[in-house]
Amino acid sequence: KRNPVNGDLWLCNDGGVYRSTNNGTTWNDRSGGLIINEYYRISGTGYIDDLVLGGSQDNGHFLIDAAGDFHSVLGGDGMDNYFNSFDNSIAYACQQNGGLNKSLNYGLSFSPSSLPNGGVGSFYPWITPIVQHPPLYVPPLWIYTDIIYVYSLNGIMRSTDGVYWTNIGPAGIGQAGVGPSMAIGMDAQGSTNLYITNGSNFWVSFNPLDETPTWNQFSVPIDPNSFISAMAVNPALRTEIWITVTGYF
Repeated sequence: KRNPVNGDLWLCNDGGVYRSTNNGTTWNDRSGGLIINEYYRISGTGYIDDLVLGGSQDNGHFLIDAAGDFHSVLGGDGMDNYFNSFDNSIAYACQQNGGLNKSLNYGLSFSPSSLPNGGVGSFYPWITPIVQHPPLYVPPLWIYTDIIYVYSLNGIMRSTDGVYWTNIGPAGIGQAGVGPSMAIGMDAQGSTNLYITNGSNFWVSFNPLDETPTWNQFSVPIDPNSFISAMAVNPALRTEIWITVTGYF
């Protein structure tokens, strides 16, 4: 809309409210004070109180530090994210369609990762799930301290060093429905299991670190018009999996 008094242009979208005083050449964000952020995913740490990272629709990622201050740390659409459970200075944050970024300073700034085809919708879903492989203590050392799994439409991408990536399957998992309906989860009790869903089917691998992991597929008894939207593993009982389901009207 154009202000009939001074000619300013005003634009409202799902990222906020903006004003242009030069016929749209440049725009200034005028969203201050509006509580309108829509968060897709948030994460915290087990060691640093009140350190929270959140990915928001059209407004990127925000970091809330231990003092309660907000920092805009990554642009685009903010999606899944986590702090490394072994070293909280390491954080991962996704933009739309698997645009994976990594931080080495507690989430204050991010750099693009080497994930192949990151940010491309034909390879990754809009909200791309990511999960860390739990670290393991083998005296006197900790191992598996920075292994990440990323959901792609043609199999899970795994990196053990943040540089090189391997597709560990299962092939052609795709996405059920038109909405964000994928999920990924892990347990950390002894040997580690990797659980994934494309929204309607469910897979588990009992050997996700093997060169060629094996996958077992199961159906989920939900309404055919509904989809799985999130998944979590009970940390006290590895055989207990919780899911949330879409499709309520």
